[in-house]
Amino acid sequence: MYMKEDIVAPGTEPPYYPEAMPTAQFFLTERMVMRNTVTNLKPGDYVKFSVVVWLEGYDPDTTNDILGGMIKMEMNFTIDDDQS
Repeated sequence: MYMKEDIVAPGTEPPYYPEAMPTAQFFLTERMVMRNTVTNLKPGDYVKFSVVVWLEGYDPDTTNDILGGMIKMEMNFTIDDDQS
């Protein structure tokens, strides 16, 4: 699970997350969630990726300013043909 890092103002408590929630890894950058390299993938081989996007209102950083807004997502897959 990946998440953006919570912004906690000095002197305030960090947000509460239920104990049942898995521990998250922070996004790599503002525009990149994660990066993964699959090695030794040969023609005819396959790798399965599952992507689950969870949008909901239990986010302390959420404001009503985004109500009725839009979201844009992009996934890029590239082949590195480096034979070295």
